[in-house]
Amino acid sequence: MNNCKIILFITFIFFFACSEKENNEDLAPKEVVDDQGEGEDTKTKYSSPIKSIISNNCLSCHSGNSPKANLDLSNYSNLKDAIENGNLLERINAETNFMPPNNKLSTSNRELISKWKDDGYLE
Repeated sequence: MNNCKIILFITFIFFFACSEKENNEDLAPKEVVDDQGEGEDTKTKYSSPIKSIISNNCLSCHSGNSPKANLDLSNYSNLKDAIENGNLLERINAETNFMPPNNKLSTSNRELISKWKDDGYLE
């Protein structure tokens, strides 16, 4: 009987230790590299890398049937609208109360989103 309790206890500890690590990894912002090349002629497009940045960092809260803050960022039109008519850029660039709330997006990802806007929201 004591062996069963010990095995159950070890299993319980192992399960929660692994779960906590996975949860912390999920909270960290995911870096997306702009693989479109360098130079002034290179325009940032939604299809790459913007869609990946948003998918990796925002959609766990801002998609589905009831997105947080009633802000669905799961497609091109919604994201463009949130930047043009909302305060999305201000929130991701804020020093406090930034998005995502647990970890601020990397500088390079924030710059890519701003560049996408400056380039004219190319798909």
